[in-house]
Amino acid sequence: MRYAPVLNFVQAGAFCQYHDDAIADEFEPIIGDGFGKNAYWVVLEGDSMEPDFKSGELVLIDPDLQPNPADYVLAMRSGEKETTFKKWRPRGFDEGTGKEYAQLIPSNPDYPIIDGRFVGFTICGVAVERKQRLR
Repeated sequence: MRYAPVLNFVQAGAFCQYHDDAIADEFEPIIGDGFGKNAYWVVLEGDSMEPDFKSGELVLIDPDLQPNPADYVLAMRSGEKETTFKKWRPRGFDEGTGKEYAQLIPSNPDYPIIDGRFVGFTICGVAVERKQRLR
């Protein structure tokens, strides 16, 4: 067992952008092996991922992994300082731009899909575990 920092979306954005050690006031345990040494917990904010994830839940992010289709990821849009948590969907090759692209998909249909052809974003890490309080 080891402890990993608990970050909010802004702190996670700084960590993603500058790759410095995360400055955190709180730490939570990581139990088991198989997680990268740079893994950290992020506190989810907002309702864009409801009903699958709720605001305040802790999700363990591994920045050393590359996403697979349908993985949940922490991403940062170009020009933003905070991250967002969404499902990653690769879409393949766009003939108009000549590049591969992906989308970030919210679970809540009231929020728009973030399309990589029109909005640049960086994947900060892949969700590998969640901690959910039941009561």
